[in-house]
Amino acid sequence: DAVGGSASGRLAECLAPSATLVSYGRMSGEPCRVAPDAFVFRDLTMRGFWLARWFQQTPDAARRELMTEVAHLITSGTLHAPIHATFEVTRIKEAVAEAAAGGRSGKVLVTP
Repeated sequence: DAVGGSASGRLAECLAPSATLVSYGRMSGEPCRVAPDAFVFRDLTMRGFWLARWFQQTPDAARRELMTEVAHLITSGTLHAPIHATFEVTRIKEAVAEAAAGGRSGKVLVTP
């Protein structure tokens, strides 16, 4: 969950019993809101994830192994993200405005 707020609760409702909801952002600006029922009656777990901390705590060899695997998934086409718009770096203000506007169906990219 990168959004937080009520989106966290909606995501929790979609999970199987005993699943884990991972929060790694707060794009909504609101704290995560998950009903206690999700934890008590469905045995869900919620935890946080911060990529910067992961990089600090994970040994170099493990980071390289994971990045190699991710690169392979990207180059093979298995892992991809839809692109909404691409902006040259000289148009960075437009790119940031487009990204902040929401309602997109893909990522906003900035190219050199």
